[in-house]
Amino acid sequence: MEFSSTAAESCPQLKWDRIGQTQQTKLIQTRWDSPKHLYAAGGCDDDEALSTVERFDGGSGSWELVAPMPDVRYHHAAGVVSGRLYVLGGRNDQYKTLSDVHCYDEEKNSWEAVTSMSCARCDFGVGVLDDRLYAVGGYDARYQALSSCEVYDAVSDSWQAVASMSSHRSGHGVAVLDGRL
Repeated sequence: MEFSSTAAESCPQLKWDRIGQTQQTKLIQTRWDSPKHLYAAGGCDDDEALSTVERFDGGSGSWELVAPMPDVRYHHAAGVVSGRLYVLGGRNDQYKTLSDVHCYDEEKNSWEAVTSMSCARCDFGVGVLDDRLYAVGGYDARYQALSSCEVYDAVSDSWQAVASMSSHRSGHGVAVLDGRL
């Protein structure tokens, strides 16, 4: 695909800036932008799955540890609904694919379990649209690629199946553009 020179000229120049060293060296699995902070949750440190959560304060330029997730996890996904971080699925330190979902409350610095996904998923994508989380594709507990999708409504604390993708996908990203996933 080629882009016109007009389209290329309308894109702002982007660059990466170092924002400070995390307190633990690890593969950062999840990042969440709140109005004040950036979060890094779970992931792996060499061969160890992590439950640690670190918060970056843009004002001070420093990282700090906050309440850890209830369980270690990697290959998970996350999304923000109504100002709360939801961490979904992934794998634990026993290589088990998870269906559970936990919600972080920044004001209370604590986690709570909410209704689990209907299907265990790892290496899947999450998108947030209309204050709902969409879990898309990934691998199931048997490590079979998925095309299925489900949506979480935080108000009713419930999951519902939605239309599947036309093909199996894993390790992908999900984005919202013009009100569509």
